[in-house]
Amino acid sequence: MPIIRTVFLSLTALFSLLLVPCSFQAQPLKPFPIAQRNDPSQKAIHALAWFGQRGPDLQPVFSKGSKVEMGIDLGADIDNCIEAFFANSSKSQRKLNPYNRHDLTVEAEFYSNGNLIQRRSGFFYQEFKRDLRNNKWIEDTTSYSFRIRFEPPTAGIYFARIVLTSKLGFTQTEFVNFEVLESADKGGLKVGSDGKHLIYSG
Repeated sequence: MPIIRTVFLSLTALFSLLLVPCSFQAQPLKPFPIAQRNDPSQKAIHALAWFGQRGPDLQPVFSKGSKVEMGIDLGADIDNCIEAFFANSSKSQRKLNPYNRHDLTVEAEFYSNGNLIQRRSGFFYQEFKRDLRNNKWIEDTTSYSFRIRFEPPTAGIYFARIVLTSKLGFTQTEFVNFEVLESADKGGLKVGSDGKHLIYSG
């Protein structure tokens, strides 16, 4: 019996150690609002935020080869049009399918040293959180229903131009500056020049 009790306690301790990190990882990333520098001559996007790593001063930190994620808050008017589409509402003629590029698109261009580095398309995003007690994922809410992900290939000062267009006939534009730091991160994987093997992108 003492041996069985010892084994049981050891397994319990091990399970606790494994469960604690999972409980932290299950929490959605918190947004860091972006101070917008919109063009006064154009209609601005409602709100933007960074998602990801933060430094000791709680400011967002970006490093070469790491993922940069930006959230776009489309505003209540567009959100209502998306909700009308999902509800298949017959009462509203203003519907937007967020998965259809003919209805709604979010595009971003990333520049460094005056050169276009990459173009990225935004995607519709639905937040989920993990229910550890019932071992399942449940839908959560988020104000930033579109996301853009970008992997900076080099360190330096970056400039991003984000454009939102819809079939309702409007365009919204926003401009964002951010700095990318040097890093030993090798980046993600991509197909090598031989077309057969994967190599690091960094």
